[in-house]
Amino acid sequence: MLTFAHFTTRAYPTLHRQAEHLLRRETAAGCAARDLLHDAYLRLAPTAPSLNDDAHGYRLYARTLRRVLADRARHMQSVRHGGQWQRVPLTATKHVSRSEESPAERLVAETLGALARVHAGQAQVLRLCQLEGYSQAEAAEALAVSVRTVKRWTRAGRATCAAYLRAEHLA
Repeated sequence: MLTFAHFTTRAYPTLHRQAEHLLRRETAAGCAARDLLHDAYLRLAPTAPSLNDDAHGYRLYARTLRRVLADRARHMQSVRHGGQWQRVPLTATKHVSRSEESPAERLVAETLGALARVHAGQAQVLRLCQLEGYSQAEAAEALAVSVRTVKRWTRAGRATCAAYLRAEHLA
């Protein structure tokens, strides 16, 4: 007989690789292998099952890791967490012709166009965060920059747009 605690400490590197392998196959796991493995441990530890051999321990962890992933997927698909909404990729956004735009939309487009000539990153961040409703973390991921850079570009872009609008006597 093998104790659960002894097996876990000895097999942790292998279990971590197993969790990484499971996460690579999942498309929307949204967690690290370490977190997944620790959640599985927290589910198994209260009962502390006695194990027949190493294979028994690996099977037990594999089944628990899959259950943790399934529970996380169910949780993320729940209506409470926005499971009914469909995320639209940035490339699929609808482009409106100039004749269909309102004066306010033309002003926003003109202001962002002026900002894009000065700093394209700031214009993209303002479009994503202010107009399309993305969080700063999502904008950072879409633009492949850090969240800190997105915050800095947001602040600088707002100041530049305000100065542009003041210079044009529009604000």
